[in-house]
Amino acid sequence: MTLKQLENQIPVEGNSILTWSWCVVCKQVSPVVPLSVDTWTLSLAKYLELRFHSPQYTRRGREATCQHSLHQQHHQYFGFKDIIAAFKYVNWRS
Repeated sequence: MTLKQLENQIPVEGNSILTWSWCVVCKQVSPVVPLSVDTWTLSLAKYLELRFHSPQYTRRGREATCQHSLHQQHHQYFGFKDIIAAFKYVNWRS
């Protein structure tokens, strides 16, 4: 996980946290969307468990042409005000 402070705040209505991902294989970026209300019920521990131990998850939706693992081949970003948090999978065994 890395954190970066931006010079300016992310333009968003209210106090929404935005999220998006970037595939390191095909270089595609997902749409930037606010976190859903349901997401707030998940713990950070559960997110990390799914993030690092569920390689079968891929992007979904009609426009999702990238089918690479969301958890091993995508960098996941969260943005709030002037802070960006990035989660990146690193396989230390390879």
